[in-house]
Amino acid sequence: AGKGTQSERIVDTYKCVHLSVGDLLRTGAEKADYEHADLVKECLVQGNIVPVALSLGLLRIAMDEKADEEDSEYGSRVFLVDGFPRNYDNV
Repeated sequence: AGKGTQSERIVDTYKCVHLSVGDLLRTGAEKADYEHADLVKECLVQGNIVPVALSLGLLRIAMDEKADEEDSEYGSRVFLVDGFPRNYDNV
């Protein structure tokens, strides 16, 4: 089974929220109101790793949003983070 299937299994078993850093970066790159959108987009287009501060910032925003959702499937502050850290410098 691939990453997506394994992520679904983990979420179902442990009642956590799945966040894909790759998805968050792609979304952040397209957000008009995100101040670092151009830098994120440039890194993605060039195949470079996005600076850790930006990845963590987008991850934190997503975690805060999910934790505040009233209709959250699990109402959980437990997260499965897919795609982070990307390298040793991100640890």
